[in-house]
Amino acid sequence: MQSKFLAGKLHGIQVTETKLHYHGSITLDLDFIEAAGMRPLEFVCIWNKANGNRFETYVLPGKRGSGVCCLNGAAAHLVTEGDEVIVASYRYVDRETAVAPISARVVIFSAANTIERIIRQEVNVATGEFTEIELPQCLQPSRQVEALNVS
Repeated sequence: MQSKFLAGKLHGIQVTETKLHYHGSITLDLDFIEAAGMRPLEFVCIWNKANGNRFETYVLPGKRGSGVCCLNGAAAHLVTEGDEVIVASYRYVDRETAVAPISARVVIFSAANTIERIIRQEVNVATGEFTEIELPQCLQPSRQVEALNVS
């Protein structure tokens, strides 16, 4: 049986802009995409903490280091600049054949739209055992995200 598991999450990122007349998607700083282990064109779910709106779209890479979180197209109607949102990506896993633990990166943002910390959450699919660890500060800077390959 296939089950849907969290793969990466940007938690509390602020919307920096909206572009209604764009053909759709969410544009994210490439540093943020990499920190969460996401990929351009990957579909994500977005939850608006300010108004409860939930929707999905796909990721487009924004300029590295820009701090951008821009909702484009129809999604621009569902957020306001300054709203905090959660952006989550997923993976599907066959629960009966999964041997290795499944992990997710949770990137937590400060009020200034900078990465405050990164947490790795992990579950043993067979036993349900769950662990959560904060990654060391030496791995926190966005230029170090290549070292975070925890999938």
